[in-house]
Amino acid sequence: MLPKPNLPLRVTAVALTTCLALSACSSHSDVKNPSQSGSSSTAGVSNAALAKIPAAQAGATDITFNAAPEKVKAIFPRFAKARNLSTAVEVVKGRMLRDSWQQNASDVNVTSQIIASNDAALGVLVTNQTTIAGKKQTIPATIWYSTAAQQSYSSPALVKPDKWADLTTALQDAGKDQSLDGGKIAAAVKAKSAPYGSGPALGFSHNGDLLASFASGVVTDKAVTLVVPSDKTKGMLSNFGTQAQKASTNPGTFTGTTSQPVDESLKATDTSGRPPTAVGPDCRVLHCVAVTYDDGPSAMTPELLNTIKKFKLSITFFEMGNSIMAFPNTAQKVAAAGMEIGNHTVTHPNLPAKTPDRIRRELEHNSQLIKQFTGATPLLFRPPYGAHNDTVDKVAKDNGMAIIQWQIDSEDWKNRNPEMTYKNVMTALPYTAPIVLEHDIQKASIDAAPQIYKDLEAKGKTIVSVSELSLNTGGYQAGHAYCNGTVKPQSGYNCKG
Repeated sequence: MLPKPNLPLRVTAVALTTCLALSACSSHSDVKNPSQSGSSSTAGVSNAALAKIPAAQAGATDITFNAAPEKVKAIFPRFAKARNLSTAVEVVKGRMLRDSWQQNASDVNVTSQIIASNDAALGVLVTNQTTIAGKKQTIPATIWYSTAAQQSYSSPALVKPDKWADLTTALQDAGKDQSLDGGKIAAAVKAKSAPYGSGPALGFSHNGDLLASFASGVVTDKAVTLVVPSDKTKGMLSNFGTQAQKASTNPGTFTGTTSQPVDESLKATDTSGRPPTAVGPDCRVLHCVAVTYDDGPSAMTPELLNTIKKFKLSITFFEMGNSIMAFPNTAQKVAAAGMEIGNHTVTHPNLPAKTPDRIRRELEHNSQLIKQFTGATPLLFRPPYGAHNDTVDKVAKDNGMAIIQWQIDSEDWKNRNPEMTYKNVMTALPYTAPIVLEHDIQKASIDAAPQIYKDLEAKGKTIVSVSELSLNTGGYQAGHAYCNGTVKPQSGYNCKG
C-alpha cells in the first residue's frame, strides 16, 4: 500500500487535466501525483489522489478493447465474483464510447483503476479522455459495489441524503482556494453523476480524504478535483460510504461475501435529498424498453448505426459468428460506437436438437469471435429461435452468460414490412421493462427504426440496452433466462428468470 500523504487540514482544490491527476491510466498503471504532470495548481496537495488497488486483490482481470481504425481504446476490469459490477463498468464504458462517437471524437481512450477493495465494497474509477473538435476532454466516473446488496451504485451513494447539502458547501469552500465559481460547483453537485450528467466522481484517498472529480468544462475548462479532508466528512458519509472509505484506506482481498449489513437507504429511489444513486438509467422509475437486433452484422447494419446515432441510443446486438466473419469491420464499428454485443451462436442452429458438444462449440466459439474485437467474452446470450433447454442453460452458465429472450417480437422476419414491424414493436407500450426482438439483417427493421425510436420516446419510453434494463435491480444472472427487466417477474417467450 502507498504511504499515506500528509494533507493540510483544510478543504483544498486541485486542477486536473490528465489521467495522471486522477491516477487512472489503468488498474495496472503507476500512480503519479498531479504535481508531476505539471497540471496541478496547488502544491500543498501534490499527493491528493484516489487510492489504487491491484486488480488481483479485487478479484479482477483487465480487459483491453482496441479499435484502431476508429481510434478507440478502452481498458476496463471484469470481476470474477461481482457480476453486477462487471456489468456496471461495461455500461458506463459503453456510455462513454457512445458520447464520444455521437460527437465525432477524433480519438477515445477509456481507462480504469480499482480504487477500493475489501469484503464489503469495491470501487472503480472509469475515465474517458477524448478529443472532440480538436479539444481534449476528461470525463471521470466512479462506480461503487456493495457486497451485501450485490448491487452497484453511483457516487451519491457514499453520502447521506440529508448531508448532501453539507457536501455541497464543503466543495464550494474547496473551490474558494482556487477562485472557482461556487455556483457552477453547486449546480454540478446537484446533477446526475458523469457520464450521464455533470455530477462529480467521488472517491477516497489512501488517508480517507473525500475527492470529488469534475469533468472538463463543468467547473473550468480543465478537469478539477476538490478535496475534503477526512475529518470534515465525519457524519457526512452513509453507512455504505463508511464501508467504501475503509475499503480505500485499508484495502483487503475481495471474496464476494461479507458480514456487513445492507445499507437500506440505498434502496430508495427518492432524489429530493441527493442525486440518483443508480448507475445509468434507473428503470425502477423510468419506463424503459430494450430494443435488440439479432443475426448481424450485415450490409445494412451501418445504416442502422446512423439512425441510432441520430437518436443517441443504447442498443444491444446479438451477433452471429458467421455474420461476424463476413462483416468483421462492421462488427468492430458496432463495438466502437459503444453498443452492447451478445452471443447468438456461430451458425444459428436449433440448439436443443444438437449434441452437448455441438452446443458448447456454438457458444464458446462465438464468444471467442466476439472477444477478438471487443476484448471480452460476452455476458449475454440469445439462443436462435429462443430455443433452449437445461443443457443449453448449463453451457451458457458455464460461460458466464445470461439467456436473453424477448417479450415483444417484431416478426420482421415474417412480415418483411416496415409498417407491420413498427406496429408489432409498438405493442410494447403497455408493458413494464420489455425486451423487443428485431433483426439487423431484415430491411423492414432498418426502415422502421426511425419511426420506432421516435414514437417510443414520444410515448414516454426510455430506450436502453439489455444490461441497463436490469442493472439497478440486481442484473441478469448467468444460466437464467429473461424476457424483461428484473424490476418485475419474467413474462414472455420461453423465459423463467
